[in-house]
Amino acid sequence: MGTNSSSSMYMHGTSFLWHSRLGHINFRSIQRMEKLGILPKCSLDKNIKCEAEALNSFKNYKAEVENQLDKKIEILRSDRGGEYESKYFAEFCCLNEHHIICGGESCLAANSILNRIPHKKSDKSPYHQWKGRLPSYKRMKMWGCLAKDKGKEVTCSRKRPLDDGLNDTIPDKGLQSNEECSSKAQEENLEPRRSKRGKIAKDFGPDYMTFVVNNEVQTYKEAMDSYEAPYWKEAIKSEIDSIVQNNTWKLVDLPPGINECDKYVYVKQYKNACVIICLYMDDMLIMGTNLDVINQTKKMLHPSFSIVLKKFGHYDDKSVVTPFDASSHLKKNKGDSVPQLEYTQVLGSLMYIMSCTRPDLAYSVSGLSGYSHNPGKDHWYALLRVLRYLKHIMNSGLHYTRYPPVLEGYCDANWISNTSEAKSTSGYVFTLGGAAISWKSSKQTMNTRSKMEVEFVALDKDAEEAEWLESFP
Repeated sequence: MGTNSSSSMYMHGTSFLWHSRLGHINFRSIQRMEKLGILPKCSLDKNIKCEAEALNSFKNYKAEVENQLDKKIEILRSDRGGEYESKYFAEFCCLNEHHIICGGESCLAANSILNRIPHKKSDKSPYHQWKGRLPSYKRMKMWGCLAKDKGKEVTCSRKRPLDDGLNDTIPDKGLQSNEECSSKAQEENLEPRRSKRGKIAKDFGPDYMTFVVNNEVQTYKEAMDSYEAPYWKEAIKSEIDSIVQNNTWKLVDLPPGINECDKYVYVKQYKNACVIICLYMDDMLIMGTNLDVINQTKKMLHPSFSIVLKKFGHYDDKSVVTPFDASSHLKKNKGDSVPQLEYTQVLGSLMYIMSCTRPDLAYSVSGLSGYSHNPGKDHWYALLRVLRYLKHIMNSGLHYTRYPPVLEGYCDANWISNTSEAKSTSGYVFTLGGAAISWKSSKQTMNTRSKMEVEFVALDKDAEEAEWLESFP
């Protein structure tokens, strides 16, 4: 029997006990918690191999269950422990066509445990840093152990039995009487008290004001007839000057045979056919009575539009099969810069292609856009690699079919790959009819402290997009 403090007492146990209670964390973390006085001193068993035990146990369970029920296991719900993500476990499940998914309750349990594990640098857990006090380990039990319902009776003692089948006691910081415990139990059953303080509106001064306008102008004529016409003219002139300065587009004459029936709609009549071209900003829609006139119109307009690779002089470059080199780690430029205008022009063209028809460029374009304010040679070479990849997939595209007629979504996130960055990158893609309809890759808007938190943030954004897509009939 070992003593930790005057008001708490432990019984010696093996490190495997706390290894099981704390979600199978590594033994170095257990030893660090022992040095901090959080856990009792345990005998360290270095011969424990959870990965091998998990696989062998699952094989025995699989054989017993499938023989008794005469059914095959299809899905294995795990808590994302390392023993379930090992190479041998994955090969076994792939061979037997088992799908491993992460259980909701196990995720909550794992998240609660990780928030109580001290970090290496600060020797404080996220729970301690957030609430300013040490977390309690009194109710820590082995995942999957039997639970006993003791009713509503409240008892207090210095030693409390656990239900995980192991003889051990948990520290109870400070002595409490039964009367104190019963009063606390009554307080826990009360409804939460709501603050009676009045809410005070914050005023950030005249520079931060919000206007709710119900009758915004919809057309150019309405803007010119309003009392804010001078401001509209100034805004239009500023926008046109910016477009001209960046060589965004040039004014040209209409192609022969095209009649303008509206500022954004153009029609061409044939003997037995008709084609309509709709323009809005930098988007184009071509419609026709048959496929031949549509292809003929595309062929006629082709000389008026330059391909991105030819436009920037990289059409003859050697192609590559991936848009981004996974071994490269881009950092902020601290040396000589490349021309920012050329960098942003190439990046803008790739961004337009990515947002329209190329979801496979999302990660690369999103990452490179973060260095557009001061690009260096490494950033320029990475951008040229995307152009070379674009040549490789020139003849590929999104092809939609009638199957599957359901909306499917996938999301993923990577832990911080660059030590100079504080945020991870996550993304999602939704498919319908066999091809992607919505995709995104961007940095997360909050700092995360673990791989699990990164995945939760990515899943939250994925759920928001799914909810928005499902709102369409």
